[in-house]
Parts: sequence; C-alpha cells; structure tokens
Amino acid sequence: MFSGNVPFDSFASPSLKELYLSNNNQLGGQIDVQTFPQLTNLTFLDLSYNNFSGELELDTLLSTLPNLELLDLSYNGFSVTTNNANHYVNPGVRYLGLASCKLKVFPNSFRAMKQLEWLDLSSNEIHGQIPHWAGEIGVNELYYLNLSHNFITGLPHFQWYGLQYLLLQSNLIEGPFPPSICNMSKLQNLDMSNNRFGGLIPQCFGNISKSLRMIDMGNNSFQGTIPNVYGDCGRLEGLILKGNQLEGIFTMRPWNRVIDPAVDHLAIQGNASDHSELQMYASLYFPQITELLHKLPRVILLMLKTNDCLRSVNNALVVKAGNRPRDYPGRIDQGFIKAGSTKGLSRQERPRLLGQEAVQSTWFTWA
Repeated sequence: MFSGNVPFDSFASPSLKELYLSNNNQLGGQIDVQTFPQLTNLTFLDLSYNNFSGELELDTLLSTLPNLELLDLSYNGFSVTTNNANHYVNPGVRYLGLASCKLKVFPNSFRAMKQLEWLDLSSNEIHGQIPHWAGEIGVNELYYLNLSHNFITGLPHFQWYGLQYLLLQSNLIEGPFPPSICNMSKLQNLDMSNNRFGGLIPQCFGNISKSLRMIDMGNNSFQGTIPNVYGDCGRLEGLILKGNQLEGIFTMRPWNRVIDPAVDHLAIQGNASDHSELQMYASLYFPQITELLHKLPRVILLMLKTNDCLRSVNNALVVKAGNRPRDYPGRIDQGFIKAGSTKGLSRQERPRLLGQEAVQSTWFTWA
C-alpha cells in the first residue's frame, strides 16, 4: 500500500502507455495537470480509490490525452468539473469511470464517444434531464451504464440495444416504464428501484425476459397487474417488485429453473401494500419447492409477508432433512423477519434474512 503525494512529474514520459495507481492505495495531494500534456501515448489512466484533493477539469484532461481509451477517476476524493465547451473530445474512449466525483452535469464531451463500452457516473450530483443526444453514446458498443444515486429526473430515448447492465436506482426519474428498454435483448441486470416511475409494466417487457438475471423495480409507483412474462425468465436469479401497487397471479414457473445446487438460498416475500393483492397458490407447487429444498446447501425461509397466501407453511418448506422441524402457521407477519425473531434457532437452523447478500443468491420479492 502506497501513501503520500504522487510525484506526477516522475511519470512524464511520452513512452508511458499505462498508469495504474488504483485500489488499496492512500495516495493524496493534488493532481498536477501540467504533467498530462507530456503523456501523449497514454492509453490507460486509473487513479481510482485514492485520497486526492482539489479539482480536475474533465475536458482539459481528455483533450491533452488524445490516445486515451480507459479513464477511471472513481472514488478519488477530488471534484471533476466540466465547462461543457467541447463536444468532440477523445472519441476513442472505451471505458470511463467517474463514480463519486462530485460531477454536477452530464458532460457534453461524451457526445462523440461512439465506441464507449463502459460508463459509470454513479454517486454524483447530476441533476435534471439527461440530454437527448446521450442515447447516441456508444450506440453499438455500450454494455454497462450506471447512473445510480444521482438527482436525474428524466431519460433520453435509449438506443443501447447491446446493453447488459442498466443501473438507474436511487434517482428522481418520473414517468412510465421506458419502452425502449424492451429492445435491449441482451440485458442481464435492470435496476430501476427507488425512483418515481409509474403506470403499468408493459407486456413488451417479455421481449427481454429470457436474458435477465436480476430485475429490481422496487419502491416506485408501478400499478396494475403483474405482467405474465416473468415465468419465461429462464436465467432469472432475483426479482424485486416491492413498494409498488401491483396485483395479480404469479405462476411461479421459474421454480423449475432455479433448482440448482449452486443456489445459496431462496426467499419469497409477499406484498405489504394495503392496496395490493397477491395470489401465489403455493400449495400447487409444494412438490417443486420440496425438490428445490433438498438440493439447496442450507436452510430455506419461505416468506409470504403480510399475505394470507398460505394457511400453513409445511415443515418441508422451511427446513431440510437433518434440521429440527419448526412450524410457522398462518400469516407470517413483518415482525418475523426482524433479527430477534430467530433467536431460538441455532446458527445452522437460522434462515438468512431477506435483504442480506441478496445479489449473491436467488430470490424473489414483492412489495
């Protein structure tokens, strides 16, 4: 682990092509931008996860490094600014990481980046509507876009049909489900949670359901009937619809596809909204659930929170063979998932609670 100020003048060589100072370093001080014009052949610059200070003008940096393909300034400590004066800077950039850089606007200098594959602008201070031309960035190349944890209110028309990761969570985005998402046939991870989306989830969502691994639409204002498309999500590992006003019947066809020894745990949570109704007809799927149960390496907790979906929960649904059977009859209320509610169980018997390590496991949840 390195620490202290970086003598950037030591790297001032036209022959230098790659400079990595990221991760596990405690480097500080200000960036000497006077060094960069001498790095004419630099293609990779990664200064992420350090403790620098001051400001760095993005357009100036990009214009002085004409061969740059990768730039990562994420979690650096300094502020990245832009005067938005230059619309044509470094069209060859392929990887751009600017997470937590105190960036306040969507930079115009991105406009020419037609080859961009990876863009991370998460955890900044970007306000308002994303400009309409942003949909043209990396049209055929972009596969990762992270705009989460900003103050964005609106999106452009998407043309990123090769996108695999679209992360929009924790913004102020309003309006209906963006129909252009339905054309992203390669999309694997879609996170729209904690926004102000509303209206119906369109049936065209079925166009991309077969490729999706993770869907999070929680904590929005979606309403109406849950579209009958999730049963075709053959690769689905996580589905979150909580915090909406959705109702309907979920066929649970994915049960046949999640029976996998690699799966860590499965949790199903019911709808907590007073205005929503969810019918699971889970008794019809006891054989499938039991088969899944025996193939999982540890305890399953089936949570149907605040819904009378089951009159009782069979022991086989809660514990595998070899563990002490326990009954959870009737409605499983919200108090059950609090940490104190499993004090009577040993560590081996205690089901893992919903919301912990969710990304690494297979689970489905409604609001």
